[in-house]
Amino acid sequence: QVRVADAENQKIDIENQLRHAEINLKSLLNIPADRQLKLFGNFNINDTSFNLQSLQEQALLNRAEMKIAKDIERSTQISKEVASLDDRPALRVFANYGFKNGYQPNIDVLRGNWTAGINVSVPIFDGNLRDAKIEEADANLKSNSAYISGLERNIKTDVEQDLQNLESGKLKLSTSSLQVEQAYQAVARAQIQYREGVITNLDLIDAETSLAQAKLIYLQVQYKNILNYYNLRKSIGDVLGK
Repeated sequence: QVRVADAENQKIDIENQLRHAEINLKSLLNIPADRQLKLFGNFNINDTSFNLQSLQEQALLNRAEMKIAKDIERSTQISKEVASLDDRPALRVFANYGFKNGYQPNIDVLRGNWTAGINVSVPIFDGNLRDAKIEEADANLKSNSAYISGLERNIKTDVEQDLQNLESGKLKLSTSSLQVEQAYQAVARAQIQYREGVITNLDLIDAETSLAQAKLIYLQVQYKNILNYYNLRKSIGDVLGK
């Protein structure tokens, strides 16, 4: 009775986790809460070997936060280049053409008219505004460079950790599969021993319970392993919806 109660409690926890996962999935996909889900698929992952350095390079190219940081760096560099041109002379040429009435002798007739000109400006003194803009841009560049360096380290660490989790999960999957196989063999032996009267029915139930537990652990490892796989894809900037 104690074992049955423990199994029922474990079942309740698993069903609760399943309901929470369904709620989160509906929320992410904007599915009405009362709609029934029909999920299908498996937890199998292609046995592909991954190269850490290649994955890290891909992450540095694809991660959104790195792209944003690089865009800010380019924008700041452009601002610095523009500021450096503030003390240079500027030559502007303009021309306009249009129609206008009010000319004698017939003020109601529209006549074409045009204007043209040249404007030259030579900065003499700007109160060191140009230098201040350049200094500000340099400070922003240094700050953004430090941020990018830290971001690169964090991204590389994320990829390495997620890859390690995936590789560790593969090892656990192999071990769990072996445990299931051994549990099947134990049940087969227990059934023979029970028929021969060597063990009691409680011993047989223990063997069958161990088999069920081993199969549950194997499924849990599979589930965790598929999560590790998608965490790795996320850390390298892969779009999971593809």
